[in-house]
This record gives sequence, C-alpha cells and structure tokens, in this order.
Amino acid sequence: MTGIELALYIFKNGIDNDIIGLTDQGVINIMKKKLEKFNEEAKLRDMYYKRDLNRAANESEKQEIYEKGKIEGKIEGKAEGKVDLIEARYGIREEEWVLSLNEKQLKAIDKIIFEEIVYKKFKQRIDEISE
Repeated sequence: MTGIELALYIFKNGIDNDIIGLTDQGVINIMKKKLEKFNEEAKLRDMYYKRDLNRAANESEKQEIYEKGKIEGKIEGKAEGKVDLIEARYGIREEEWVLSLNEKQLKAIDKIIFEEIVYKKFKQRIDEISE
C-alpha cells in the first residue's frame, strides 16, 4: 500500500491490529503518535466524548422528530380519507373540522356515518365523543 492508501484506510477503519503491525511505513508511525497523544491528553478525550455525546443526542432527537412526523402524517392521512368519505355521504367538505378531531372521533366516523342520515346529527354525535 502507498502512504495515501494507508492514510485513507486508517481514516476509514481506524488503527486496527493489521495496521499496528506495519512499522516500516511513515504514515503508520505518524498515526500511532497521534493516537498516543490523543490518549494522553485528557482535554482532547473530553472534547471527543462531548462531540460523540452531542452526535448521539442529535441522532436521537432526529429519530424522535421523524417518528412524530410519521404519526402526524398517518393521522392527517386518515383525516383526509374521512373528509372524502363525509363529502361522498353528505356532500359537505369540512376539512378544518375533521382535522380538529381526535383519533377516537376519527374512528367513530366509520360507524356513525352509516347510522345518521342528517349531517347535523352526524356531526353532533361525533362532537359528543371525548377522548
């Protein structure tokens, strides 16, 4: 391996046992010295660990935001389907009202929509359902 190839390998894979065994390469010696210096200096280690903790916290936060968005998207998708169902049944499209409903109310729409002929009674029954 050339010096550049070794440096790239080390950056990608870190210093492993195979690399430590290569003592005739200048790049290896430089990297070993840097690693030893890093391990000796508490300030550098602290900076590394803080950065690593921040990275883990950011990844966790991203995952939480992603999951929350997925759930909100599913609820919004269900609500949009309910708007279409209500419009097909009653000829009235009230997106704001449907989007303001909770999940229990959204589930009840499927049943109550076939029980009530008049839209006002249907809407009143849905509004009476609490979470």
